[in-house]
Amino acid sequence: MAPPSYKPERVKNRVRPALLGIVLLVIAVALVIYAVGFNPRG
Repeated sequence: MAPPSYKPERVKNRVRPALLGIVLLVIAVALVIYAVGFNPRG
């Protein structure tokens, strides 16, 4: 029998890495666009 606060904590622990992954993905895409923008071929 887990206390009521146990479930939201687990959800938070599961959501936080996902949000971090999304942020890292957005930064990676932004860096690629930034690099291509300064590429003479681009």
